[in-house]
Amino acid sequence: MFIYPFVIIISMNFFLLFPYYFSWHYTRAIKDMVGIWFNFVWFIYNFFSIKILAQTLFSPIKRLKEGNARSFDIEKLLENFVVNFVMRVVGFFSRASVIFVGLLSVFLTLLLGVIAFLVWLSLPIALVFVMLISFVGLF
Repeated sequence: MFIYPFVIIISMNFFLLFPYYFSWHYTRAIKDMVGIWFNFVWFIYNFFSIKILAQTLFSPIKRLKEGNARSFDIEKLLENFVVNFVMRVVGFFSRASVIFVGLLSVFLTLLLGVIAFLVWLSLPIALVFVMLISFVGLF
């Protein structure tokens, strides 16, 4: 006698679960997912310091450069020019490679986010489809 009302209460809550789940899945969860996705993009952009590296693209690497000669010595001037030029070239290629890897990582994060978003949107439909297939399979 006491089991029957308990079964009705459980079944009523069970059927209320679906509308609440679908409303959460397509509203709050999507908002949270987009927020997390942009946090990942922001983190990767700042982790690779893309803006700072782009601003200092043609600077010498590690501030290594030769100072100016006190007297006019053509050999010393050419030596300073070559060392400074080589340090700027090394700095350019090292920064450019880090910028490339960073932008590639940002692009892959955006691409994987779009894929995850599309999968997230299709999961309830897949759930209903699997439930219908399993129900048909019973008979």
